[in-house]
Amino acid sequence: MSRVYQGSPGGPFQRARAVNSTDAAFAALASTTTKPSGAGVIDFSGDPPAWVKLIPFGTGANNDQFDVRVVGWSLIGSLWVPHILLQFTATLSTSVGVAGAEVTDSERFADTVSRPEPNFGEAGVDCQPHSPQNDTPGFYVIDAGGCIVFRIDFDLAGVTTGANALFGPA
Repeated sequence: MSRVYQGSPGGPFQRARAVNSTDAAFAALASTTTKPSGAGVIDFSGDPPAWVKLIPFGTGANNDQFDVRVVGWSLIGSLWVPHILLQFTATLSTSVGVAGAEVTDSERFADTVSRPEPNFGEAGVDCQPHSPQNDTPGFYVIDAGGCIVFRIDFDLAGVTTGANALFGPA
């Protein structure tokens, strides 16, 4: 019997950033003729997904918070145009990763993901929050909006010491 996938079957996840972000504000957005690259940029141009999944984590104490922004980039001719696909607040939990793994034992998963900020995603329409609030990892499933390159940005707001996320096709 063959398996039938309803939508994208998911795929391997990767850290959005090799080193956790300590940014105190979101990066400014502007269209460019240069393909986006650098910290937080993930390129799916070889196999663009219809939906992506983001699992936030960071360093700090239980209940520390940080803001997350998911930016998608569309290529139109030679112009890369940024779109804010989602913006929300993540709250760290007591759940940690494993020493030597993609999320280490000094990094905490967020167990709470807020509803999207107004005008930056609509729950149940173009994004779906999964916020267990019970010390197990929360996540977001996000409509890729036809974008092929993504950037994950963070705003630590002075409490959490570092922020990051796992990101991949949903």
